[in-house]
Amino acid sequence: MFLQLRKGTWVPKVRIDGLLRFAFIGDSMAYGTGVAPDQTLPANAERQINELLPGWPVEAVNLGVPGYNLWNSWLKFKRSPQVYDGVVFIVCVNDAELFGITLRVPYSPPAASAWESTRATGRAVKCCFDDIAEFSAKNSLPMAIVFYVTGPLTEYQRMSEIISDLCAKHGLFYLNTWNHLRDLNLTPLELKASPTDAHPSVKAHQASSRNLVQALHRRGWFDRYSDRAIATAPDRIQKAARAMVETDHYPLEVACNWGLGALESKARLAARMEAMEGPLGFRSAAEPVVRELTAASSHWHISQRMHAFVQTMATHDARVAEFNVNGIVLERQTIDEIGFGLEMGGWEEICTECIDRSLARNNSEPVPLSEASAILTACGVDLRKAKNSLDALRSAIPDHPPGWPVEESLVNTDFEVVESLLHRLDSEIEILQTCFSRARQAYGNVSKELSLERQEQLVKLLGQPLGSISSRCSIVRQWTSTFERIRDQRIAGFTTMEITLRAEAAEDPRFPVLFGRVEYGVPWRLPFSNGGAMSRSGDPSLIKLTFPTLYSGRVRLSLGVLTQSPRDFNLIKVEVYNSSDQRCLIDPALFRRLPSGIYESPAIHIF
Repeated sequence: MFLQLRKGTWVPKVRIDGLLRFAFIGDSMAYGTGVAPDQTLPANAERQINELLPGWPVEAVNLGVPGYNLWNSWLKFKRSPQVYDGVVFIVCVNDAELFGITLRVPYSPPAASAWESTRATGRAVKCCFDDIAEFSAKNSLPMAIVFYVTGPLTEYQRMSEIISDLCAKHGLFYLNTWNHLRDLNLTPLELKASPTDAHPSVKAHQASSRNLVQALHRRGWFDRYSDRAIATAPDRIQKAARAMVETDHYPLEVACNWGLGALESKARLAARMEAMEGPLGFRSAAEPVVRELTAASSHWHISQRMHAFVQTMATHDARVAEFNVNGIVLERQTIDEIGFGLEMGGWEEICTECIDRSLARNNSEPVPLSEASAILTACGVDLRKAKNSLDALRSAIPDHPPGWPVEESLVNTDFEVVESLLHRLDSEIEILQTCFSRARQAYGNVSKELSLERQEQLVKLLGQPLGSISSRCSIVRQWTSTFERIRDQRIAGFTTMEITLRAEAAEDPRFPVLFGRVEYGVPWRLPFSNGGAMSRSGDPSLIKLTFPTLYSGRVRLSLGVLTQSPRDFNLIKVEVYNSSDQRCLIDPALFRRLPSGIYESPAIHIF
């Protein structure tokens, strides 16, 4: 199940002075299944409210959990730390399904009858609204109820009437999204996340959030936050972002991303205000805060990507296994021994005793000895380029802003590990030049005394290690491009996984769902799960899942609907990416099936 965390943000636990927080609670409609974290209704609302209030920074906290019903959402919120200035409860058509998740009670397609007071579920709905209204009044907490539907109200009109009446009875603000979406003349397909996913699309979230914020504004939700001193906003944003990390224990990149997003929204508002009122001092106040948040965020991302790169050298990942310093040392030892054996004489006896059997087992293609000097020189050049690129990466890391919790010792250790490895390789290449020179000279001294068969044997003995060395050193060229890519200052706020799969046709009338769970390696954080709906027909489906930023880890995939066990499926293509230059294509054949029926990926490294 994927009912653990919300969509890429963290649940606040303490109040932060100067920061307005609005909670968005509900099920998958609030969570934003089918769209990226920055495309959900709460994320859009956060940007829009930040553009509405000049002097106040705003955080919209997405507490939506896919699969929740009315009671799951409300009781979870009611028992959470109360650090909010308002609550938006996003309700959808199946929220009256009491015990649908907890006791696996099977429900037919959503029906208005479940909301009627003549039914036990309808009476439970009324009690829940009673509790919501009492809590709102007791805590002076503004509450908005949003009935989120993206299709004609013909079949859901009665539900809307019941919810509207309950809100009117208790003095709660009520909004039906369809009344606004209908006027936009969007097609049914434009309102869906995808052809196989009936959740709201990006356009639906944008339009619904804008309508909601405007309605809340008319309702007077923001009247007491009308401070027009927009030049004070950057300082409040900087302090709030610091407090998110220091006292609320947000991940650093989450707090920085929020702060930079809030500043971007305020900058758009400032441009409009200055066009009418003249200079307001926002830009000069914002510039140092932008620099600080950008530096802290970039420092974190580069150091995490570097740590993920170093981590690959401690694994058996396929891209790293081909490179092994000890392998080069072994090849050097082989060449050393050959040179010594040739110098001591008695080569025929040595071959008879041990070498013939070794050659019979080794069928690798030898490299001509005439190419030895050029190959080793090229390896040395590649190593110097890698060292220069690593130095450039280290110098490109922004200075760590004071007070932001980044482990400098860990960053330094990662660089020292790679620098030590490159230095060791450089030393081995220099030694190899001497070893090959010595072996070739010894071979020249004795070759005339050897049979043609023994001469060919020696050429093969010396050429095979050379080929292995050339192959092992080739990965250094990949390192150079990796260091340059890590140096790129672009950062990703979340990781996307695109999965194309085929599964058996579902007997259940609901959409089957692909569940993905990320087990994090770098950065270290608790596992995070997400799900996406797919075709009921069994046709191939492309599903996009999004997670908090991942640089190294594994993913586990399972298929089912909320009330069923995982079923079998065939993976066609799996790609994971943070941005255009941080991609990882995973061979579906490398996924292993666990006894539970879940498919587990090999180690994923995206840096």
